[in-house]
Amino acid sequence: QLRAAAATGAHAVEFHTGDYANAADPRDELARLKTAAALSASEFPALEVSGGHGLTQRNVGAFVQAVPTLVSLHIGHALVSDSIFLGIEEAVRRFRDAIGHG
Repeated sequence: QLRAAAATGAHAVEFHTGDYANAADPRDELARLKTAAALSASEFPALEVSGGHGLTQRNVGAFVQAVPTLVSLHIGHALVSDSIFLGIEEAVRRFRDAIGHG
């Protein structure tokens, strides 16, 4: 899919993280995402990579570490859900800490 995206002239792709987020043992899925990121970085360096679907404070850190070339995360649903209970400032602070940008 990376090759197809690059061939169409796309400037960005999103890694769907739903399988990673929902896995009882996410190691295999995280390894697949890490391999895709390495391929993207080496063969298509101009292609921007984002990620999203099911990312939470609990699992976002490992994903960010596995895919260091990320330009954005799509965490809106989890962020809004957390902010209902924590308030938006605390929810953002916790996500930033989880991502490693605290």
